[in-house]
Amino acid sequence: MELTSFIPVAYDPIYRLPLPENHRFPMEKYELLPQQLLLEGTCEPSDFFTPTKVALENVLRIHNEEYVTRLINLNLNTREIRNIGFPLTKKLVERELIIAGGTIMGCEKALKTGIAMNIAGGTHHAFSDCGEAFCLLNDQAIAAQYLLDQKKASQILILDLDVHQGNGTAAIFESNTKIFTLSVHGAKNYPFRKEKSDLDIALEDDAGDKKYLDKIKKIIPELIDNIKPDFIFYLVDNKTILETFKPEIRVYSNPPTVTSETSIIRKFLTDIYVVMNIPENSDFVNVRIHIKPLISFIWLSIILMVIGGMSAIVFRVKLKK
Repeated sequence: MELTSFIPVAYDPIYRLPLPENHRFPMEKYELLPQQLLLEGTCEPSDFFTPTKVALENVLRIHNEEYVTRLINLNLNTREIRNIGFPLTKKLVERELIIAGGTIMGCEKALKTGIAMNIAGGTHHAFSDCGEAFCLLNDQAIAAQYLLDQKKASQILILDLDVHQGNGTAAIFESNTKIFTLSVHGAKNYPFRKEKSDLDIALEDDAGDKKYLDKIKKIIPELIDNIKPDFIFYLVDNKTILETFKPEIRVYSNPPTVTSETSIIRKFLTDIYVVMNIPENSDFVNVRIHIKPLISFIWLSIILMVIGGMSAIVFRVKLKK
């Protein structure tokens, strides 16, 4: 496997937006994760870059102009704001535009360096004309469409392993044959009204590691062989990996679960660009791990999955089958 020694990481202090006291969203994870990556020696200060706002023309390739205009002007109604879950402010909208910009910039950097990350993102519950579940704009959808528009990718796979179905992403790309959406999620978990991805795998509560790993071990290589993507958006959720579809339990599974899943995915990627996402509505799992500095993609994945805070990773890998 070939990886660059330089790992671009998108981060801006606005990612940690102040919220009202006792708000249930763990906004502190965006501030803690860069500190943890530096502490562990996984990243150097020079790895971090400051993202800029996404161009509105790119946003409007995915999102309804009327919705975007009302969002920017803070004119959403009470129901829409309640569905999003955040107090609607100018800073919140600015944060969302910068996050989406960071994901696009990460894609661009990955095309040059082989790997890039975004500390925030994974907003897969945002639809074209509305937001929900802490997601205002769908950064992966915006970035995927950008790659197609710029002819920097011709076939994209969105591999969503969040315990929640990526309903917004599924709806947005329902009729787009150049973007294949796969969602592996909890059957009884949010959202309770599911959309139709190109492929949905709904697992029951307490499915267990073996059933989960057996599913993706079979599906992922077959899917990659069949659709032959040259860019993959890979959404990872700490609840999916660490709690094995037991979202009511705040504990994590043993490391082999994480290692096994990572091995399955990396085994079948050959010179493919990938974006890994831990969605915006994931809970922060305050787990400190101590390993040597990054020596391989598999260790990087373990760090991100155990900490459960990194939201978007963009990378290209070249692996031997």
